Amino acid sequence: LDVGAGAPSIEAQLLSRGDFSLQIQAIGEDGISLVWCFPTANPGDCNAWISLAPAHAVHDAAARQRHKMLIKNQVVGEVKFSAREVRKLRDGKYCCGLLATFDDEQRVVAMSEPFDMRGGAAARRLRRRAGRSRAVRKR
Repeated sequence: LDVGAGAPSIEAQLLSRGDFSLQIQAIGEDGISLVWCFPTANPGDCNAWISLAPAHAVHDAAARQRHKMLIKNQVVGEVKFSAREVRKLRDGKYCCGLLATFDDEQRVVAMSEPFDMRGGAAARRLRRRAGRSRAVRKR
């Protein structure tokens, strides 16, 4: 998403995609803020919720460490996991998932980018450059 000056609003960008999505809006000492898009505009009717789980298990509803229900029917919304809510999570790689029930089956319809929990605080993962790293030889 483009968050630069003069860019369309995050909501407008998500709506233009016309797809389910879950994006980290802010992350840090205050917790994790997410913005979601549910193009059918009925997350409340679909028992939709946001799961915070270890990244390797975000597809497993039972693996959730924290969750937030989406009770209103709307296309775009925001959810926050406060610093207090995430403080006691173990260190590791986490991810948030947008889950909903369709045809009596609970499914992950969107996932956020992974992030790290370290010492009770959430932080964006550092992206590594593509390509191979080279070892430096001493002569």
